[in-house]
Amino acid sequence: MTIKPELHSGLLKKYSDHPSVIPLIEEWPNVESAITRVLEDGNYKAYVDAIEKYDRHIWTESKKPDGSNPIAYKKWKIYPTWSELNWAIVYQRLSDRLPFQTTLIRANQVVEGITSQNDIFFKDVDGGIALAYQLNDRDVLMPVVVMEHKGGHFCKTACTGVNAIARRFHDMNPDIVTVQITENNVSIGKEQTDGLIKDIDYFIIDRGKNRHNHTRYWPRNHDVMQKHEDELYELLKDVDPNRFTSVKIENVSNKSLREQLDETNYIKKEKMFG
Repeated sequence: MTIKPELHSGLLKKYSDHPSVIPLIEEWPNVESAITRVLEDGNYKAYVDAIEKYDRHIWTESKKPDGSNPIAYKKWKIYPTWSELNWAIVYQRLSDRLPFQTTLIRANQVVEGITSQNDIFFKDVDGGIALAYQLNDRDVLMPVVVMEHKGGHFCKTACTGVNAIARRFHDMNPDIVTVQITENNVSIGKEQTDGLIKDIDYFIIDRGKNRHNHTRYWPRNHDVMQKHEDELYELLKDVDPNRFTSVKIENVSNKSLREQLDETNYIKKEKMFG
């Protein structure tokens, strides 16, 4: 499959004899069948219904104390790769519908910045779609849609960090579509405005309703999966893909930072006021 389910299922195999993982191994063939069907028919409700047994178990195990089982051990990324896989379905279907050729972002680095000295900066993102492109004689992925997924508790600090990532992409090319997806435990203070996410184009809750019994299991929101696919298609279907390869170049000195600091203790960046 183009969505690379093995990025998730491969982690399960490493711990296939653990009691928390065995039910997932047993249920995985049904999940793969559900993925195949939804990629073909786009019936997200049927998909969410079909994966509920698997999804409920992996969510429940992920909420146990960190390190108490392989799924709850955050460093092993078993649960995050499952969330990313669910949204890879949405982006693959979007990619298949668009009239121009795009590549699904799955464990890929995309271009995040380019300098006047031909340096290219890359960023790992959790999902989205990109254009295959050649830049400075290198094969790269130029982002079209970039998605970050944060499970569990999503606080103001996490929100600020994700918004900064989105701002970095917009600084390079404001046409890039930035997406943040998280579960229903966004604990940002009620007095905070949406200025916290001003550089995030889509902010999506993918389980239940935010802060509504967030400690119990909720199935994934099939309606927002469908809405996201359809809205992105309408947004992008008539866009010239060359818009995503035309990027702002960051002007930098022709000397390295170390060279500059060896020469002076005082570096000034030029500011312009209109």
